[in-house]
Amino acid sequence: MTLVQTFEEIATQGEAKLLHWKSLFFSMLPNLIVAVLIVSFFVFMAGFLKGLSKKLFRRVTRNELVVSFLSKVVFVSCTIVGLISALGILHLDKTVTSILAGAGILGLAISFAFQDIVANFISGVLIAFYKPFEVGHRVKTKDYSGRVHTINLRNTVLDSVEGERVLIPNKDIVQNPLVNFSVSGSQRATLNVKTPVDLDLNELRRKVRSALESVEGVDTKRGPDVHFVKHESGLLHFVVSYWLSVAGHPSSAALRTETQMTLIRQLRAQGIELA
Repeated sequence: MTLVQTFEEIATQGEAKLLHWKSLFFSMLPNLIVAVLIVSFFVFMAGFLKGLSKKLFRRVTRNELVVSFLSKVVFVSCTIVGLISALGILHLDKTVTSILAGAGILGLAISFAFQDIVANFISGVLIAFYKPFEVGHRVKTKDYSGRVHTINLRNTVLDSVEGERVLIPNKDIVQNPLVNFSVSGSQRATLNVKTPVDLDLNELRRKVRSALESVEGVDTKRGPDVHFVKHESGLLHFVVSYWLSVAGHPSSAALRTETQMTLIRQLRAQGIELA
């Protein structure tokens, strides 16, 4: 075979392929038009659903990060459905299967590589929806307590009583007990009291109640309790318990100390000798 014949054969094969592709293009043209229309429709619907979902999600949570993320998830999901439908119309089912398989493997690899980040993110979404606390609430979880400064998707920021800014992963908050001091607005406080043996319990209760009525920060709607504990070394041991109004107060510990010192002064002013 000469060089000319070789080139002629290559040209013939090329022409045949071009004719085949042309024929295939015109035969697939209706499907291609339908596929483009489907993708356009789904992209339009994705934008519409994104705006609608933002309004719906804002009724559930005020966290704009969560609202923005979930609305984007709706947009991307709707767009992907459109693309898969378009590929199916173009008879590219094997391509769709390969894409879905690859996406599944990639998602599994990412979830293993960034499992802590994913866990914190999901926990942040749960916190945003269930709202166990809000910005400004005083909370305690594990060994950390303070006022909530910021709630992010990855962590929650607390301002502690010591003035430190603490970043707690959301996963730790979801997986551990949480105390929210701001929900009820009240917190129980106790004071150990030692008195002479000749003191009457009813008199002590009456004077404690009278003393607490004049102490700022005490919840007077919930009366105090005085419980006898023991008699030891010629002294009576009592526990005085009462409730503090901690709503809006920067530090419950400072309020507790202040009320205890005031209560001791008031009891002594009323003639009760404290050991």
